[in-house]
Amino acid sequence: MRDLLNKIVDVEIDSQIGSKHQSKDFFYSVNYGKLAKDEKIGAYVLGHYNALKSFRGQVIAIIEREENSEFIVAVADIDNTYTFKQIRALVEFQERFYKSTMHTAGNYFNKEIRPITLGLVYRGEDILVEKYDDLIKAQTFYRFIGGGIQFREKAEIALAREFREEINANINIISHKATIENIFSFGNSDEHEIAFVYEIQIDEHFYLLDKFEKTENNAINDVYWINKKKFISGELVLYPDGVINYI
Repeated sequence: MRDLLNKIVDVEIDSQIGSKHQSKDFFYSVNYGKLAKDEKIGAYVLGHYNALKSFRGQVIAIIEREENSEFIVAVADIDNTYTFKQIRALVEFQERFYKSTMHTAGNYFNKEIRPITLGLVYRGEDILVEKYDDLIKAQTFYRFIGGGIQFREKAEIALAREFREEINANINIISHKATIENIFSFGNSDEHEIAFVYEIQIDEHFYLLDKFEKTENNAINDVYWINKKKFISGELVLYPDGVINYI
């Protein structure tokens, strides 16, 4: 669930602002619904005070209800500046009925070093990267496709799994390019990762697409082929730090 923080998601509204709860004695102070791609996850929409049918925005908080291990997310426009206390106050109209814990990017669950695996794919001078936005730093950056390594899972196996899950692609590993330790911040969150970087090939039809979407945990990221010279020159930012030495 924590990977949803800062991600862009779609929400389908089923309880509009001002409507009455079916069983409890309260009215909805904000629009409320479910994630479009996972109806088990409820979603508060913050910052819009007209009745909505759907909404696309950024996950700014995750609420964990202890009684039934239910997860609810708070979603807002990507340029929002809500604090922890403000988010808590806006959802209190309903969360007061539950014993729950709220997590934002700033207090990001239990912190630990995260092993990840990333795939470097070439198309001539172009490399395949996904786009991210750090709203706190007001910075756009790019990263190779990949993700976390599970316990007792080898990095190569994890990379193949991530490409299948995220873009439905098969991979062929060419070589191990680098292992990079990266200590950084994203949004309000401090992070520490060990990245295993591999040069790989993927299914042929992806080389014909200049841009496509990647879906992970109900979040959508844009994926591009971009000339590596734009990163080497500093025109665009490529993370993790140091990976530019291996492209």
